[in-house]
Amino acid sequence: MRVVRPQVWVVDDTGSPKDGTASPGVARQYSGTLGTVGNGQIGVSVHAASDAASCPLSWRLFLAAAWDGPDAEAGRRACKIPDTAHPRAKWQLALDMLDELDGNGVRPAVLAADTRYGAHADLRRGPEDRGQARVLQVKAEMTAYGEDAEPHQPPAASRQPPAAATVEQTREEHWNAPHCVVTGLHLGDHIRFGVPPSMITVGVEEEYLLVNPLTLLPTPLVQQVRATACLTPIAGEREVQDELLQAQIEVATPVCTALVEVGGHLLRLRQAVAAAAQANGCRIAVSATAPVRSASPVPITSTARYVKMQEEARLLVDEQLICGIHVHVGVPDRETGVAVLNRLRVWLPTLLAMSANGPLWDGRDTGFASWRTIVFGRWPVSGPPPHFAGLADYEARAEALVKPGVIPDRGQLYWHARLSERYPTVEVRCCDVQLEADDAVILAGVVRGLAATALAEEKAGVALAPCRAELLQAATWHAARHGLGSTLVDPAGRLRSSGDVLNALLRYIGPALEENGDHREVTSLVHRLRQRGTAADRQRRALAEAGLPGVRDLITAGATTA
Repeated sequence: MRVVRPQVWVVDDTGSPKDGTASPGVARQYSGTLGTVGNGQIGVSVHAASDAASCPLSWRLFLAAAWDGPDAEAGRRACKIPDTAHPRAKWQLALDMLDELDGNGVRPAVLAADTRYGAHADLRRGPEDRGQARVLQVKAEMTAYGEDAEPHQPPAASRQPPAAATVEQTREEHWNAPHCVVTGLHLGDHIRFGVPPSMITVGVEEEYLLVNPLTLLPTPLVQQVRATACLTPIAGEREVQDELLQAQIEVATPVCTALVEVGGHLLRLRQAVAAAAQANGCRIAVSATAPVRSASPVPITSTARYVKMQEEARLLVDEQLICGIHVHVGVPDRETGVAVLNRLRVWLPTLLAMSANGPLWDGRDTGFASWRTIVFGRWPVSGPPPHFAGLADYEARAEALVKPGVIPDRGQLYWHARLSERYPTVEVRCCDVQLEADDAVILAGVVRGLAATALAEEKAGVALAPCRAELLQAATWHAARHGLGSTLVDPAGRLRSSGDVLNALLRYIGPALEENGDHREVTSLVHRLRQRGTAADRQRRALAEAGLPGVRDLITAGATTA
């Protein structure tokens, strides 16, 4: 037997074929169609699906308004429709099923709904408000099923159901219908969600702390938590990884094209790791720094690379109880990647300020919004990247550090933005891990907007504004110190209010956000960030109001909220 992990849950009509060929119906493709009503739908279904198989999870009878009232009594009796069944909107039926499944401890990884469901605000917001899933709006023609698939297709005699049809028979046929295999279903690949095919791809890595649920002390249980998480049906082995210290764990999303995918995958992975941590007697804390530490250091993960790092920098390794978020954006080649680095580097302090989530260390306020930045800045190669003359210059600088052994490998090029050595991406690494998945989505959207703007400027031959290395380093320190609570250094080197710099950033990347379809989501989330402050501000408020228990409640609750 081969275990198939669902990639997505699908909500759609279950019934006979719809008009034309452009909208064949997701239900037909994922589960085989069911029903005897010609050119109509008689049910709403929820299925778990992957690129290898699908499985029905729940089903509801759909009754149009015409099936209620005195005129419909004869038809209801003929079809044995229960007196308790009344017309209800399809999106409401979908939410009913999701709530029922959630009550049984079953939640979707990502929920895909065709345009009529996904466009309805109540369905979109319902699962998200409940922390169940992100809802992806999918056009029917963007789904696919295998050429050799033979979905169950009962003949449709007329627009009215024959008297022999009953709700019980309909349900039985639905569950017994052969479910066709879905081929090519990879989120962000074949399902484009209406975005341009040239969309820059994005992926996110997040690091979390494993802590004692009462004391908040870091707890070295990464191997147990990772093993438990990877046994669940919603997290793959490559999506959950260990880190330098055994009280840290990392998750990585698949490659995404839509920001809603990023948020959905992060919420899915956060839930999987949080549940696994709880099963092993600890919690995940979504904070860039460990608010408290024990006197004895947390053991490292036993790999050759980490052992060597500990031998070279013992105390520094002991203090790496810090967590960040890394945003990868796709680039066509490494030469282009260097051009993107050169143009987005001036905005890295602003990104850092937006993400600040690490004000506490050793049980007290450090005075910095992002103490993680200060701790991480002690490695040999760290902080803002320099300006590069081109790819050859980038490679030469990297080799000049690695070849003589100044650093052991390119993995220790800890610049705040760099070329990935594993993927065709630019990796932005300056940001603190975020309290909530939505906050991480902001950063992913802004980074993609910066990359798209850089590519457009490079193509148009726009002159690159110079920024001296010492000024960028000072701007980074200033952002780590103040977050969004004071001033920021803008790309021109001027000290301005953080609000003015945020406005300038949104103006700069505005056209790219519009082209990517990200403008509304990013701007609304940035507005929310400005209204309630950064995660560092929220940690400080929790500390002032309820002490460390308040901080504990805040940073451990964020693991499972959108």
